Amino acid sequence: MNKKLIKIVITFVAIFIIVGFFIFNSKPKVDHQELIDSESSLETEDTQINLGKVENGKYTNDAYGFSLTLPAGMTATNFNEGEGTTILVSNGTFQMQIFVSQFDEDISLTIARIKKDVPDIKMIEPIEIKTGGVATVAFYSNDNGEKNREIWFVRGGYLYQVLAKASDDNTTGTVMEGWKWKE
Repeated sequence: MNKKLIKIVITFVAIFIIVGFFIFNSKPKVDHQELIDSESSLETEDTQINLGKVENGKYTNDAYGFSLTLPAGMTATNFNEGEGTTILVSNGTFQMQIFVSQFDEDISLTIARIKKDVPDIKMIEPIEIKTGGVATVAFYSNDNGEKNREIWFVRGGYLYQVLAKASDDNTTGTVMEGWKWKE
């Protein structure tokens, strides 16, 4: 009788495993590349906004009142990110992101102020410089082993956060030197 009970239990376990296998494997397969492609195509007029334009190698953004002189072959695109706007400056090998968000104070940003407001931030070699005459903090950061250049400043009630690969410092510097504010 004991052997019969063991055979029944083993049979039920085997059936349970087989049924579970078929149920688990019957879920529709997701083509991750197709999902990425469909998400990329969702950049409609709702998310891609026309705050700025590029003409004759110059990017002008009337909403935030500045322009950038771009090196040959560069483009700039604007995206609404919900809590701010991302401006992507790029060519085939270089990419720089400018994130603009509202800031409740119109201050001269300093290293001390960033450390006070963001105590956990890890700024490497921070320096205080000027961007178009505005007090600016530039520093390196490390994102999962990748060294980045960050440039932060405040003007007109907006915080500007620039991010690019540290290895592209020369190109980033060239773009930032061409930053002009509308008067």
